[in-house]
Amino acid sequence: MEYTLITGASSGIGLDLAKIFAKNNNNLILIARSIDKLNALKQELEEQYKITVLTYKMDLSNLDFIDDFKKVIEDKDILNLVNNAGYGDARDFLDANIDKMNNIIDLNIKALENICYYVGLKMKERKKGRILNVGSAASFIPGPYMATYYATKSYVLSFSYALAVELKKYNITVSTLCPGPTKTDFAAKAEIKNADYFNKMGQTSYHVAKKGYKKMMKGRRIIKCSLVTYLGAFGSRFLPRRLLGKITYRANQFKNWQFIFYWYNIK
Repeated sequence: MEYTLITGASSGIGLDLAKIFAKNNNNLILIARSIDKLNALKQELEEQYKITVLTYKMDLSNLDFIDDFKKVIEDKDILNLVNNAGYGDARDFLDANIDKMNNIIDLNIKALENICYYVGLKMKERKKGRILNVGSAASFIPGPYMATYYATKSYVLSFSYALAVELKKYNITVSTLCPGPTKTDFAAKAEIKNADYFNKMGQTSYHVAKKGYKKMMKGRRIIKCSLVTYLGAFGSRFLPRRLLGKITYRANQFKNWQFIFYWYNIK
């Protein structure tokens, strides 16, 4: 039996990806910290789509999860992997809690890398697989006021693209999903100023998940979801980093302008 494994599947983009994969007749392995939410989702998807859903409670920001994770996948054939779990924090770096910054690095980088490694080994053996790592519009540019988060998402993009080149010979595709602002609980958890405005002007998580699924199935290496993402990719190539830093700093604090581009989404 083949499975699609999704981390951070209890809410937001991860939850919508789980529903889309289930609708397309994929058996699921769902991982998150909230086992109650996962089990409710399991019941819904198994009843509606007649698939098998396995749920596991894991805190991926604590790297002690790795041994348990290896046991979970040991006897499973994983066709698709979605690394969706991640979070950020919005404040000047020296005003932040350094333990929280380290946890962001552990989750957004170290957990993702370990999961790619251990699932990738199984895919390599079978000569088949797809990996979708969730990056961000932040993957392309420096992010004052959210410096650690932006840096981790830059890592995700660079790592994923390199991995895509390496794993092509094993018939494994690696895609990076790069959404702009999205209507999830991310903004509130990151304590972004004017989080309500952020969410009102963002894309729906379903829109992002649908595009991510479609392009992942086609093997697209970088999946841009909004005008913000396109602007970030363009700016990283053609604008001085000093200017990019100033623009991002103001955008992240919603200073002086309301960054009207957020509402305009690429379909």
